[in-house]
Amino acid sequence: MRWKSSWPPAWAKGRYPRETQEMVFDAHDRAFAFFGDACARGIYDNMSTAVDAILVGKERRFNRGFQRMCSHHLVEPTAWA
Repeated sequence: MRWKSSWPPAWAKGRYPRETQEMVFDAHDRAFAFFGDACARGIYDNMSTAVDAILVGKERRFNRGFQRMCSHHLVEPTAWA
């Protein structure tokens, strides 16, 4: 039996050659369209396209563009670790 990964979905495979803010915004738009809605909370690692500064614990200073995208989709960004 052949095992096939179900993630990422076909629409996301090989689409983005590097991580930019435009990529992050487009990926969120496509994911929310695919799933039919946005999530209430997003858990993010320390990607430079979203985080300006790592503070204490899980506290992060997210950059303005990323905060605007989260606000637009009503997503509460949360740091992974």
